[in-house]
Amino acid sequence: MVTPEKVEKIKEASKDWKSSFSIIHDVENKIMNNYKVAFEVNNENVPKYLDFTKNKIREYNLENNNVLQVPTTYAIGKYGKISFVHYDPDYSKRASFESILELFQGD
Repeated sequence: MVTPEKVEKIKEASKDWKSSFSIIHDVENKIMNNYKVAFEVNNENVPKYLDFTKNKIREYNLENNNVLQVPTTYAIGKYGKISFVHYDPDYSKRASFESILELFQGD
């Protein structure tokens, strides 16, 4: 998992979720920008909750900007090849865990 969140927030989330996977801090949003999944929070993109969202971003993110990642899923098979990509700027449309698992049945 890659996130622009502060390291202390990553540690809190990892502990709360009891995660067994790595959570990587995206320094200066370089990973998001390279994968073209950076999403600027502005009045056009988040008109109803702009101030609330910007305040939360400032609380959680290390960089002083209004950037979040578009929820994106890359599934990488055991041979290092990308076998699944889900990218949708509409944050409410996410890949289901079940659909990703189906890809790896028998891998």
